[in-house]
Amino acid sequence: MLIKHADDDQFVLNMSALHNFTKLRRVLPQSLTRLKALHEDRPKFHKEMTAQASSIRIKKRKKIAEKRRQTAEAKRKEAELAAAAAAEAEEALRRAEEGEDDSEEDEQEPNEHQNELQAILESDNDVPESEAEDEIEESNVATSRCGRKRRRC
Repeated sequence: MLIKHADDDQFVLNMSALHNFTKLRRVLPQSLTRLKALHEDRPKFHKEMTAQASSIRIKKRKKIAEKRRQTAEAKRKEAELAAAAAAEAEEALRRAEEGEDDSEEDEQEPNEHQNELQAILESDNDVPESEAEDEIEESNVATSRCGRKRRRC
């Protein structure tokens, strides 16, 4: 079995994987069978590698934290826009209920949120009250006090 290191031209021959390991060991010169250290000062090498790994880990953490901050900021802005749209739709609905005539809004394009809200309100009005109460009772029966579904045996 032959292993080649990517960073240098040193080859390692795993003789214990071969059938005639002891015979090979006797035949080959000691310079080929003796182990050679890749790094003379192993503790120093390990400290350098741990410092390098630590710095890489810190850089990755900073990068992830920055990405997390950007995502949170984007979600916050999106929530603010949704809240503003909801407030606008609520105000338009209030005006419509009061019967106010806004000629300015007639000139503008219809608001998507107002259309969605109207569709929801109309769909809620289509369901008879008795059916809605039956659905609520069925959902209450299916769940226990803590809100989890009961097991049926």
